[in-house]
Amino acid sequence: MKILLIGEYSGVHNNLKAGLKKLGHEVFLFGESDGYKNFSVDKKITPDHSGIIAKIKNIFSVYNFAKNNKFEIVQIINPFVLPMHLFFSLAIFRLIAKNGKVIYYCCGTDPAFLAAENKFRYFPFDKEGASDIPCYTSIHHFYYKLFMLFIDRLITSSYTYTMGYQSHPKFLKIIPLPAFPEELERKLSKNDKIRILYGVTRPGMKGNKYIMEALNYIIEHKSDVFEVVIVDKIPFQKFGALLHEFDIYIDQCKSYDYGMAAIVAMQNGLIVMSGANELAINSVFGSGCPVFHIEPSAEQIIDKLNYLSGLNADEMLKIKKQGVAWVNTNHEQSLIAKKFVSQYELK
Repeated sequence: MKILLIGEYSGVHNNLKAGLKKLGHEVFLFGESDGYKNFSVDKKITPDHSGIIAKIKNIFSVYNFAKNNKFEIVQIINPFVLPMHLFFSLAIFRLIAKNGKVIYYCCGTDPAFLAAENKFRYFPFDKEGASDIPCYTSIHHFYYKLFMLFIDRLITSSYTYTMGYQSHPKFLKIIPLPAFPEELERKLSKNDKIRILYGVTRPGMKGNKYIMEALNYIIEHKSDVFEVVIVDKIPFQKFGALLHEFDIYIDQCKSYDYGMAAIVAMQNGLIVMSGANELAINSVFGSGCPVFHIEPSAEQIIDKLNYLSGLNADEMLKIKKQGVAWVNTNHEQSLIAKKFVSQYELK
């Protein structure tokens, strides 16, 4: 099949592209590089910030691409990866309308996701401490409704994103996020101290307040046991290179599910603390997830860290190996690609 993937979040479509290509499909990735994370794409879809001329050139480039190419599958990661410029959006919609099946792979913020907040005990965009809640105007909602008319099918990436679409007539199923194609050199041994890595990406969404409160306590009271390193918005390649130096990765605490950073950390032999609510995990994978579930509570995060500090080296190593096995079983890119293809082939 000839497949077009539109949009990129945290390597999701890059990873899926690699998996689909392994299966023999022709795949083209069309989008941004996800800001500071700097992922590769085959063609940019957003205008440069260098001025009106560059923006106009980008619009015509997209229009010509839409005019001269046809794909059997067009998959979009989020409606708002498309710029809200009318003519630019029309060029994208021309591309969508003239192709085969249009799939929405829901793994980002949209109006349905935000509307499902009352289905959770806590939520990534709850009002407490959230600094980056999207404010959708009437134009955004019109644009979103237009987008939903264009899609043929809807696939979600996790329990959390499914809650806004459970009864939607176009919803098919949950397909988990695909792992990265290459694993870094693993260090599955314990350091002199237990080394904790915390990556800050979206503090208003991911519970930075609670995690930092817990880590500040650890730094002040447990520095003989733990060493804490905090990084802020670093490119993915630099983040990946850091992983083999640490024992524990802290991802987020305001979600029922873990994300891409948690997957790559497990893949490279770290113990992960993130969202892993039993209801959410069981609904997608079944039991046995090695992620240590944390919630928006500094005390709970501290308790989990104290538990880990009481384990011996062999026990820590066992959990690390369980994380690697979990990713290989549930997120390996060829496995995930096959799940997508089975949905693409549905009549």
